[in-house]
Amino acid sequence: MSPKKVILSISSLVILATFVVNVHCEEVVPGIPVQRRSTRQTVFASRAAGPGATCGNTFGPKCKDCRTLMKCLGADPPVSSQSCAERNPNTPYCTKTYCSATPDDSNPSCKDPQKSDFTCTGEGYFPDPDQCTRYYICPGPLQDAVAYDCPTNYVYKSKERGCGRRVNALDCATVDCSKTPNEFGVYKNDPAYYYFCLSDKNTKKTVVMKCLDEVNSQYDPNVGECTFRCSKEGKFVDVLDCTKYNVCYKVGSTFQVDSVQCPTGYFFDPVGSKCAKGACTPEVTTQPPAPSTTTTNAQSSSTTTTTQSSQGK
Repeated sequence: MSPKKVILSISSLVILATFVVNVHCEEVVPGIPVQRRSTRQTVFASRAAGPGATCGNTFGPKCKDCRTLMKCLGADPPVSSQSCAERNPNTPYCTKTYCSATPDDSNPSCKDPQKSDFTCTGEGYFPDPDQCTRYYICPGPLQDAVAYDCPTNYVYKSKERGCGRRVNALDCATVDCSKTPNEFGVYKNDPAYYYFCLSDKNTKKTVVMKCLDEVNSQYDPNVGECTFRCSKEGKFVDVLDCTKYNVCYKVGSTFQVDSVQCPTGYFFDPVGSKCAKGACTPEVTTQPPAPSTTTTNAQSSSTTTTTQSSQGK
């Protein structure tokens, strides 16, 4: 092969590799905190935004509020006004004369994120059951959640814990409890999340929960609990009880999982991939609160085998 052809082949491979990387590297950006403004703040904000009070004598860029940047020519109205998140989702806040990744603490409109009526069942990130463009961050069970909205044309991606571009209708996952009152269901875009359709005389609410091991577990409605989800073969520690581990192996084209208990006085060492003598601390120690209701769980058709490990195995 001639040197010219070799160079052309290498160039083609570089272009192809770049294309593949660009296809598979999805942009994920943080959401924007939903703001809550008091009546007093709203009144003063309305007065300040009245005729002749927007640009003033400013020439050039100026923040209209916490998330909007406008261009001024010394008089009102501004030449243009645009949301910072729409300009660049990575810089959703307006700080003095430019858009930035962090809010301006000196700007009153950037303070007091809204506390929602979302019920926190644990710590961390939770999708909104009704809006695929919103998510919540919970400090702990039954504590106040803070709501975040994704930029335009973005939806919440639970596995990435951020907002990704909406490509098609399947990217938007919501919950419909109208036909399943007082029943559990699985969040269709991520089975590590599940929900309960609470319905009584005074309350109709979708309570969202998640498995404690978000990476390796999924909710199984047949048994009414989270079960270990095998994505590859191997041994994996039980995050709730580090004296146990799960063995994943393939039978045909499907995965099977066995739960194994280490001997008394031993714990599972993921580095050595075997039971080792000593004590351990579970990765997760907090169980989410369950909805107060009476349910009957169906018997699972699958079988999980629990065995006793021999010493050091």
